[in-house]
Amino acid sequence: YNVPTGDILIHTGDFCRHQGAVKDFAKFDAWLKQQPHPYKLVVLGNHDMDTYIPEDEDLGKMLPSASHVFQKEEVTVMGLRIFGVSWNASMIDLELPKGL
Repeated sequence: YNVPTGDILIHTGDFCRHQGAVKDFAKFDAWLKQQPHPYKLVVLGNHDMDTYIPEDEDLGKMLPSASHVFQKEEVTVMGLRIFGVSWNASMIDLELPKGL
């Protein structure tokens, strides 16, 4: 895929073809590494996960080329506040923080 250059790349999930297969994560991470953007943010989708993920899991270990892999938090990048929630069946009734 041809992705335009920019400062921030936000991928919003569903890069796996096989419900969270390790090979899909590795292939996506290799693609992500090739992108020229200084900031690479990833929100995992429902096709990227096949099990419940503990809230304290370090999702960044799964995609080392990402600047940040969201669990359920806000980050500030280049002065922009960005809130992301990676899919997790335990978060179906998630209440978003006030002030977003």
